[in-house]
Parts: sequence; C-alpha cells; structure tokens
Amino acid sequence: MAELTSQVMLTNKELTVKTGFAKSTVSEHVHHLLEANLVKLTLSDEGNFKVELRDREHVKIIVDAINQINLQNDVVQNFVELWDF
Repeated sequence: MAELTSQVMLTNKELTVKTGFAKSTVSEHVHHLLEANLVKLTLSDEGNFKVELRDREHVKIIVDAINQINLQNDVVQNFVELWDF
C-alpha cells in the first residue's frame, strides 16, 4: 500500500517490480483492495489497467494506524523477550 500512497497510479507490473511480490500476490491484494473500495482501476492511454487509491488521505490514516500497532507489538515482544516470560 505504501507504493500506492506515494504515486498516483501504478500497473500491477509496476507494483510487482516495486514491492518484489509475485504477480499473483499483487493481483490478490489489489482484488482485496477493490473489494474494500479503497482502490479503483483506470485504463491508461497505453491500454493498461492502473491501480489508483480512491481516498489517499483516508488510506494514509489507515496505514499509519497499522504501522503504529505493529510498532507497539514489536515493543511488547521485545519486552517479553527481555524478561524471558
């Protein structure tokens, strides 16, 4: 998702190159984002479908919240490992 928040529109191939994920993995994730109504597909002048965020600011808030939760989980996990619970 970070790739989509930094650029306006990307093809699945561009997402594959930028993320390092397999084409099938990118397609699956794009499908889930479409179902969640977070992205839309647009036909480019070159005839390729491009993935575009519907509401960049809303998605950025979601991504930031997830990153904060992951950071908190890492802190808790480090604490647990430190005390060997």
